[in-house]
Amino acid sequence: MRCASWSNWKRVLATAAVLVAAAAAAAEPVRLDLQRSLELARRHSRALQDRRDEVIAAEHRVLSARARLLPQLKLSARYSRLSEVEPPQIELPFRLPNQPAPEPITLGESVQNQYGVRATLEQPVFTGFALVRGLDAARDGEALARARLRVEAADVEVLVEEAYLGVLQARELL
Repeated sequence: MRCASWSNWKRVLATAAVLVAAAAAAAEPVRLDLQRSLELARRHSRALQDRRDEVIAAEHRVLSARARLLPQLKLSARYSRLSEVEPPQIELPFRLPNQPAPEPITLGESVQNQYGVRATLEQPVFTGFALVRGLDAARDGEALARARLRVEAADVEVLVEEAYLGVLQARELL
């Protein structure tokens, strides 16, 4: 177990001050036993909430790493409207003797509406095990985040129990 730092003590003291102020403001006195104190500390501890957020982020990193192993489907579509243009024509530069002039050759009709659709399916086949190692690293990160949450919860419990014991000892001295 790691040492309790001064910031942890400040949090416990601030939580205790808020609880004492809330108890003093209430119409009837509020009794705090050890279990209720632990429950309040777990619910309101900023450090514990930070660790919970880290676990959620690590879970999302695992989902993201797992998604990179799956096929990706990309779809795109486009439409273009072109202005009306006369189709190009070619006139032959020569004329046969005793023949009428040849008709100009039209090079296709003008197309005003153009449509395009594209579908792409990609599946990573071999990436040098980078994707699998990325998933393993994300899972390890999730396990680490869960372990840090357990350690932080234990630290909060120890700090609350020490503060509760201090309150009991102070009452005996009065």
